[in-house]
Amino acid sequence: MAGYILGLYPEFSCLADRCPATCCSGWKIVVDAKAYQRFDQLSNESLRRDIMGNIVEQDGVFRFANRSNGDCAMLDTDGLCRIQRNTQESMLCNTCRKFPRLSADLSQQDMGIWLSLAASCPVVAEYILDGRVDWLYMDADGHTSALSSGQETALAETTGWSEQGRRIERLEQTVSHPKTMDTEKCFDAFVDIAMDVLDVVIQCSGVSYLEGSFDWYDAEVPDLEIFQSFFAKTRKDWQQFVQQYSYYRYPSRYLEFPQEEVQDRIRQVQGELLLMRVMLCSRYCVNGLLKRTDWMEILHWVYRFCAHGERTAEKIHEMFVSWNMHLFQMIY
Repeated sequence: MAGYILGLYPEFSCLADRCPATCCSGWKIVVDAKAYQRFDQLSNESLRRDIMGNIVEQDGVFRFANRSNGDCAMLDTDGLCRIQRNTQESMLCNTCRKFPRLSADLSQQDMGIWLSLAASCPVVAEYILDGRVDWLYMDADGHTSALSSGQETALAETTGWSEQGRRIERLEQTVSHPKTMDTEKCFDAFVDIAMDVLDVVIQCSGVSYLEGSFDWYDAEVPDLEIFQSFFAKTRKDWQQFVQQYSYYRYPSRYLEFPQEEVQDRIRQVQGELLLMRVMLCSRYCVNGLLKRTDWMEILHWVYRFCAHGERTAEKIHEMFVSWNMHLFQMIY
């Protein structure tokens, strides 16, 4: 079936034990019924006991137990899964076998099949930060090609990505002669956003706190000059990032929620971007600079925070929708 595919998808390769942020930690991995049956019928008795002994059930849903640090109970200290180490990839549960791949059949929307990847994977996060995001068209035989202008327009209009672009253009026109930033007002808004997010972190189990990403807002006497320099010194890199992340995120979000209203999708993506900017600002103001690892860690954390876990994702979306529209101007 023909459709759209993220450019990285055909060449994606898992880092396995070299991954700096394993996908086997920090969330609850559901064991689907077919995988449960495969595990229960393993001929390797020792491995079967190991796996079945680390599966827990809650409200009729089976999942792997998590250690106190959030790691899946099947994850070894060398960063490898004991199931995959001792069997084959086909033995894994559906979640582990597919991650970070995202797919959807959108033929009912006349959009064919869509394939993307989750930015909670460091390989995908690096792809976005490197400015390499592109979408390809895949024909019915599986051959890929660059999007035509018509296909790119359809992608942009359908997902809401083009509407964000128009908003940026309107904003750039209104600030072609920018006034001096109201530093204190902007700082107060960033503090409010940080506190909103921390409330959700506290409410939702399994969500870890990312060190250094909110700390600066607790300062009794913040250095507003450093705060202002953050905007000046990171503006170019930030503008490129907004473009790349938006181009990646709008189609990927549409893939998962095709019935979502465009305005809700815009609020979601802009909320994620604004949250990243608030966290990057804290890192910058604490350290006086931003390293590539800061961008990587924050992109990875925000995507996991916003997209992993239905209950947490719903709370985050409600929070983004509740934010006043003027806050989103600070993205740009």
